[in-house]
Amino acid sequence: MLALALLALVGGRAAASTPEPRAAPSAATPAPGRPEAAGVDAAAVAAAGAAPGCTPDDAECWPTAAEIAAFRAELDPLAPRILHYGGAGTPRPCAVPIGSPGDQPLYGALGVANSSSLEALYVNDTDVRDAAECMKTRETRSVCLAACRNNPLEGYQPQFVVWPLSAKHVQAAVRFAKSHGLTVSVLGTGHDFMNRHSAPGGMLIRTTLLKSQAWDESAAQAAAAGSAWTEGSAKLGAGLTFSEVAQSAAKHGRVISQGWGITVGIAGWSMGGGHGPFANSAGMGVDNILAAEVVTASGVLVVASNATHRDLWWALRGGGGSTWGVVVSFTLRAHLLPKGGLAGAGSTWSGNFCADNNEVHKDPCSEFMT
Repeated sequence: MLALALLALVGGRAAASTPEPRAAPSAATPAPGRPEAAGVDAAAVAAAGAAPGCTPDDAECWPTAAEIAAFRAELDPLAPRILHYGGAGTPRPCAVPIGSPGDQPLYGALGVANSSSLEALYVNDTDVRDAAECMKTRETRSVCLAACRNNPLEGYQPQFVVWPLSAKHVQAAVRFAKSHGLTVSVLGTGHDFMNRHSAPGGMLIRTTLLKSQAWDESAAQAAAAGSAWTEGSAKLGAGLTFSEVAQSAAKHGRVISQGWGITVGIAGWSMGGGHGPFANSAGMGVDNILAAEVVTASGVLVVASNATHRDLWWALRGGGGSTWGVVVSFTLRAHLLPKGGLAGAGSTWSGNFCADNNEVHKDPCSEFMT
């Protein structure tokens, strides 16, 4: 997944994974998950959840053209922002919208090359309540395409779409949204089938271009996060897909716990629970988060791990994800590739679930099979 996209609350853990030790909070320690325990602006979180956010009708809070221009300047607007799939043999950089030609992100309309680089900030120049909804018809508006996810449903209309390249950019976006009372939603690679990334009239922060990778085959990075994990780890930008990470992991003789879909991103999947093919052996996604760099609702960048901001670390691991801020990077456990590598097999079945050639349950089957 700040007036935010909530992710699934997950209570379980994979039996095969060893959770990090957790000390009981003292009487003076805020309860786990409380915003104040991690330096999160509790008032900002509460206000974001209680109010619809500022609207263009409210001149007291709505940003002026000069303020928008100043915000854009903070985002390094001249830096290239490329989001392009290079074809077979190259990793998938993002979710693919339904029917996109060549399996390109954003329908191949934006970010294809330096000549058509994504903008740092897209602004809907018309009142979102009066303009035609995004994706109602064949879409050509850049602000709508820039907000497009894998399932481009109608009915979302962000006023601002931000494409950060760094944690500094995310901080600037959160501070701008907070100062103007804007609702905020966060989107990594864009997998969502329920429009939960939507913030109509507000700000959509897309962390898709945060794709840094730092692999540590020793235990040093994990130890710094307060973990005894010894098989290595990877500090990964929140915009990476499993396709990108798996290719890089193989070069280090490692694998990470991941989902089935190659265009799914590490962010929402990991924080939302993280079920996948390696869960039995490597643990679920939440079990593998050693640390996370998070921009809180106050615009402050903190590192949450077993060593620092532990309550926030626990909250992120299945407790609502972007409810607590915008994650810009994760440090995840890496697992040694087993001898001989990995192999997969699949089976398919077909049938109609209807007894006696569709006679006994004729009516219900006819209803669902026509």
